[in-house]
Amino acid sequence: MAKAVQELDWKALSAFEKGTLPESDLNILMEQIKLAYGPGGLGILTVSGIEEYAEARRRLLPLARDFALLPADIKEKYQDPESTFQFGWSHGVEILQNGKADTFKGSYYANPKLDVPSTNPEELKRYPTYARPNVWPTEDLPDLRDAFMNLGKIIIKAGEVLAKLCDYYVTSRGLPSPSLSETVKTSPCPKARLLHYFPTTNLKTENDSGSDSDSDSEANESNWCGVHCDHGTLTGLCRAMYINENGEVVKNTNPNVGLYILDSQGKETKVNIPEDSLGFQLGQAAQIHSSGVLRATPHYVKAAAGSSYSRNTFAVFLQPHWDTAMDSAVDPYTFGISEKQWKPNMNFGEFTEATIKYFYSTDSEEPMEFGKSQL
Repeated sequence: MAKAVQELDWKALSAFEKGTLPESDLNILMEQIKLAYGPGGLGILTVSGIEEYAEARRRLLPLARDFALLPADIKEKYQDPESTFQFGWSHGVEILQNGKADTFKGSYYANPKLDVPSTNPEELKRYPTYARPNVWPTEDLPDLRDAFMNLGKIIIKAGEVLAKLCDYYVTSRGLPSPSLSETVKTSPCPKARLLHYFPTTNLKTENDSGSDSDSDSEANESNWCGVHCDHGTLTGLCRAMYINENGEVVKNTNPNVGLYILDSQGKETKVNIPEDSLGFQLGQAAQIHSSGVLRATPHYVKAAAGSSYSRNTFAVFLQPHWDTAMDSAVDPYTFGISEKQWKPNMNFGEFTEATIKYFYSTDSEEPMEFGKSQL
């Protein structure tokens, strides 16, 4: 039997933040955190009832398609190679597991908290994927910035409260507070990604009838966001919106499409985020800072192969400041963090670089099980 995704009520979370939640209700929230983020959990939960979230989602997600349909020369104006395409438009840059460029999805990246997270030349040079300024299509899609930042800030606020609950849970287990809430609240470098998966009418998946030709095999690999663990603190996830060629919102007709989680036993669970709820996945930074009490899980996204509609979604990566120490009261090697990712006295910027190298290095002597989390 598949594990159930825990759904937390925003009213209860808000009452917890204010210190007015009855103890009986707090105990329920603690149990939900344990089931969702503890060892053996799915590493994801959903939050329902967040004010203004549903309307903000409906406002932003169609803009992913609107931007993707702009002429190529227009989109090129909003690329930022100096950040390795981690700000502005990114398409055909990510390398898939078959070694080829991923042209099946496009992304628009921005910091949802600050347009200019740093003006320090040394920081801009050392951490360009975090510290560089946002790039906005003010002339060609003027609605994008406000819609993007608005939804991003709603998700950040919810993430701050959830992180505070996680802190409380960890301290209730007799360990020092991981300060996840303070980490999320004070970090100048969250990263948000507005995703557009292009229609894939001509592709086949392993579940479709057809030949086992090389082209079919390539389509199978290209249709997936590879298995990975997020390496930040929390990732806020919106339910995807599907839009047909006429610009109309439609229902997804492929039951296999969506987010899949692999639990500690390697069992696969498909996760469906309710339309007006927000998902939160735990990242490896939270796993380290909580000394392994909270656990990140590998996951992947199966896109809509063989469809005439696009898939559009939004993710906000809540992550520490690049200089945050990646300390743990327990040796991270004992709870699944590779020695090629983490070493004593690392900061988050260094941990990110090591994690990406670990996941993607072609020279690695040991096979990598997961892919890069944000690219």
